[in-house]
Amino acid sequence: LLNNAVCLPQTLLELYLRILQQGEISVNQSPEQQELINLGLVVQQENKLKIANRLYQSIFNLDWVRDQLSHLTPKLPAAAEESNKNSPKNQQVTQIKNEPLAQIVAFAIALGLVVVTPFIIVFNNSQQKPVPENANNNLDSQSFSISSLCNVPISNELASQESLRLRLEQEQQKSPEQFSQNCQNQLDQLIVLNALQLGKENRVLDGINDLCQITVTSESFNQANFWLNRWSNSTDWGEQTTSYLSSINDCPAAE
Repeated sequence: LLNNAVCLPQTLLELYLRILQQGEISVNQSPEQQELINLGLVVQQENKLKIANRLYQSIFNLDWVRDQLSHLTPKLPAAAEESNKNSPKNQQVTQIKNEPLAQIVAFAIALGLVVVTPFIIVFNNSQQKPVPENANNNLDSQSFSISSLCNVPISNELASQESLRLRLEQEQQKSPEQFSQNCQNQLDQLIVLNALQLGKENRVLDGINDLCQITVTSESFNQANFWLNRWSNSTDWGEQTTSYLSSINDCPAAE
């Protein structure tokens, strides 16, 4: 991603950043979109591009992308650089390399790009960021208390749902004794929503694994039970779902 031979790393990072911020973008068959798919960072679902999985989203997150962008300077990818060497325009530039004035102008332009580019990136990011409407936009804040986290209204955006689920799972592992029922209910709702999204992506077995995490005492149990029954009776997924459930020893919502 950072030393790409096909596309400019800056362009790839900016495109990936936009997908992180918006949750998904429309497919336009650009080389940058195709390269992100080839790298495995994003997947195409119908006519949308989305982050491939929650693990990638948590590691290659907004802070990481912005940090990488701040360290990158404009540089041609290897393939473009090689083709550019033989272009007539490049040969003209080579001919005037030894002229002092040309060197000064070239240096000034390069320096201007290095100085201005980070400001352009920051400006673009600020334009793309949605105005915070609820506490979902503060999920990455260290000062965000667990009690507040468990009362955050669940956003319709997949990226926000995944971020909230990740934080709740982290809190549950870190302090299971302090993880309230309210927090568990919030987490269970997110698990069911994620399972339904996996179903839309035809990743039914992954969705079943999520639904099987829901316990009998959970407020989301009826939802989990409903969707497992629906998938079991589906003409497309019924046989696959039934076979997979029979191989699982513990799935409360399937009983």
